[in-house]
Amino acid sequence: MKKITNILFVAATLMAVTLACSQDDNVGRTFGNKNITIDSSAVNFTDAPSTGKVTVTAASPISKTTVSNDWCKSSFSGNVVTVEVGQNTSLTSRVANLTIWAGTDSVVVPVHQQGLSAFTIEENTKYTLNNNDTTITLTYRHIEGVNVRAITPNSWIRATVEKGKVNLTITANTANAVREGYVDISSGKRQPVRISIQQNWNVDELMNGEWEITYFTKRDSTGLTRKTFPCTFDKDSIRIHSNQYGDVAIPFRLQKSIPATFHLDGTVRCGGILNGHSTLLVFISDEGNSSSALSTGSTMSGKILPNAAGKLSIRPTGFIFGNKGQAISRISLMSFDNLPPTGLPKNNSGFKEVFATFFYPTFIKK
Repeated sequence: MKKITNILFVAATLMAVTLACSQDDNVGRTFGNKNITIDSSAVNFTDAPSTGKVTVTAASPISKTTVSNDWCKSSFSGNVVTVEVGQNTSLTSRVANLTIWAGTDSVVVPVHQQGLSAFTIEENTKYTLNNNDTTITLTYRHIEGVNVRAITPNSWIRATVEKGKVNLTITANTANAVREGYVDISSGKRQPVRISIQQNWNVDELMNGEWEITYFTKRDSTGLTRKTFPCTFDKDSIRIHSNQYGDVAIPFRLQKSIPATFHLDGTVRCGGILNGHSTLLVFISDEGNSSSALSTGSTMSGKILPNAAGKLSIRPTGFIFGNKGQAISRISLMSFDNLPPTGLPKNNSGFKEVFATFFYPTFIKK
């Protein structure tokens, strides 16, 4: 029985191959008296609805045309055959046979149509946004009969689909950290397109307020607990108040890109007066036995990120004049009585005293 089944399977396969070869052999051939030939043919199409033409020369007028598949239609006028194809919503290409008759003569012309091309978005697929409410409109080629969906797991992103458009609405970021999300846009069975969104927080607003400097009292911090000192961040200054000595404002710079970065420069003039004298912020490297002294060009920088408790935190680091091996270990507030109206003094003859020294400082918002 198994042998008989195998013989029947082989016979059926041979018949299918024979038929396929027979159909392929007919493509482009003429029949009857071979008095019909193809002059031009433009019936290779993309997946979109399209129209093409075939021009023939024949001994007698074209009498009829037929197509082998219903997605393809044909008509004729004179010696020109017009072929129309609908939208191919499949990922695979397809072929139909167009047969042109002129009396008893005929010719078969293959009509090719490609499958759906890759799904694409006309605009960018990656966005870096500020903290405000934002709307993004994306466009794509709309195809009738092909469903488009936009899905996001993020509650702060809303996606709606129209004909040829996807509208994204991003709500304002009121938190104190960058957030990231995405939208997957799919069309039929094609590979989806992912839109990646990174949204900043309101650096200007949330940096202001009450902070504290946490620090050690000496370089070797083994067994030590960090001390804290209150301060206020106000726009571009760190304000420190002392009931005994007065007030001082240390200037700083913000880089509001992602991630936001804090920069502290030394040596730099501070606003305010301590114990009747002007104050400089000076950097010291215990490792390199050096300091920023009375020169500019040294910077401490740190990313502004939430700590484990969710509070904004900055741990700035840097090197004296950018020299490796001279890592800054402490910052000091020093008073002078010989500061010129602008800039730094030419020498340290006017040095009065050190008001505060912070080893390995970290700033934490309350």
